Amino acid sequence: MNYTVNNIQIRWVNDACYELKLPNGKGILVDPFVNHSTNRQLANEDIEGAHYMLVSHTHYDHTMDIGELSEKFDSEIFVGRESALCLAETFDIPSYRITPVYPNETYYTDDFRLDTFWAKHIKLGTFDKPSAIKEGAPFKAAGVPEDQLPLNLHGSYEYSNFIITLKNGFRIMVWGGGVTTDALERVKKYDVDAAIVQFPRNTPDQIVRMCNAIHPQLVFPHHHEVFEEIMNMDMNDAIRQVQEGVAETNPYTTIVNPVKGRWYQISTSAVLL
Repeated sequence: MNYTVNNIQIRWVNDACYELKLPNGKGILVDPFVNHSTNRQLANEDIEGAHYMLVSHTHYDHTMDIGELSEKFDSEIFVGRESALCLAETFDIPSYRITPVYPNETYYTDDFRLDTFWAKHIKLGTFDKPSAIKEGAPFKAAGVPEDQLPLNLHGSYEYSNFIITLKNGFRIMVWGGGVTTDALERVKKYDVDAAIVQFPRNTPDQIVRMCNAIHPQLVFPHHHEVFEEIMNMDMNDAIRQVQEGVAETNPYTTIVNPVKGRWYQISTSAVLL
């Protein structure tokens, strides 16, 4: 007789947005950016569950659909403390839905434990400073409304990473930012089963180092469309380079090249041989 424990379902929506489905059917939506994405394949109405939202930082491509989806699902939104009020004001979100998070703290819900740790946005360039962002560069060109520019300023200066621990002990990390000495040292202290990891604007070699530092069984990339949009690299080729680099140095970690919009079931099985 075989035995299977279904830990979590996961699907890449687009950009940095992932949807996670817990064993009880509730959903966690990471960095809600669906309808407004030029990379979208799904729409807001296709999101099955956003009872919880995790916001790594408040740039437009991580937040623009929070208003509509949090209203639909009455979401509990976990967002950095310095950005929380600005997020609430931007989308007129009632206070009970907002949980401001601090680095290196633990938060408890009915369905999982959430641990947070500090991160820093990857280097974008000299435009990424208050004077330029207040003028709208480059966010206006991406279609960001004038009233959302202050939120995007917060997004450049506050970043949170997360670890979700389910009731059965299964742990998944949501990591983003630049691969730096500091970032590599921070992730080494955690033991997780799976991870959602920002790939670009880091190089494939840097991503291999990060995946090896986290050392989960499964890695799902996010923001990897940027390889083609900004870095002039084929997305699938870049992921293949990461897969090969990790396979050479860490045979216990598998890099998933996810099919956009499709669900993956992560399970633990005992199979009779």
